[in-house]
Amino acid sequence: MIKLMVLLKRKAGLTREEFSRRWLESGSRAGKVLRPWLRGYIQDHAVGLEGAGEPAVDGLSELYLDDWQSLQAMSDYFLGDAARTLRDEEDQFLDTSATAVIPVDQKFMVKPSGGIKVIALLKRRRGTTHQQFSRHWEDIHGPLCVRMLPWFTGYVQDHCLAAPGAAAPYLDGLDEMWVADLASWQALLDFYVSEAGRPMRDDEAKFVDTSSVRMFRVEQKHILGGPGLEAVATSA
Repeated sequence: MIKLMVLLKRKAGLTREEFSRRWLESGSRAGKVLRPWLRGYIQDHAVGLEGAGEPAVDGLSELYLDDWQSLQAMSDYFLGDAARTLRDEEDQFLDTSATAVIPVDQKFMVKPSGGIKVIALLKRRRGTTHQQFSRHWEDIHGPLCVRMLPWFTGYVQDHCLAAPGAAAPYLDGLDEMWVADLASWQALLDFYVSEAGRPMRDDEAKFVDTSSVRMFRVEQKHILGGPGLEAVATSA
């Protein structure tokens, strides 16, 4: 199974609330039409997170498919005349020029078991290759965070990949993090920025462009597949 993360921004002039309403309605229809190819579809609606500023995107689609052939078949259908109504509908609320479709390879640090979800968008440090970034993130930084942050009820690293024939994505990874509640998230942050959390911050600076990290909370809507979908292992 492969997983795509699709980063979305709303059309100019729309509020975040209006975007979310239209996206959910359109996504429900799209899920039914694209069901022959999709094994799972989750909408992550971006919401504010105290101290993190405005979310970098308005939403992310998580799409699960069997293989690259299924993705190509779905793409061909979506771009054809039969799906013109779906595309026209998306044009009413999406800034389609800003949409980014990124295949990812999931690495499960802590299997998700519920709570609130926070996503961080990551880029590698200058002078670091994507391969070096991924290796350090998975082998060193991820386990370090799991040992030092007992608040996680889920922690998944999404290592960005290039689709066959496509250019490398502009991101190197996405952190998907779950905690029980907002109080737990605040406790995690307080520890991270404390002197006790310095080993994590120092290690992160070795491979991440920390000035470019963007973090935001999301509210999930399951269009296809149940709440356990996030814990399904995928490989590209």
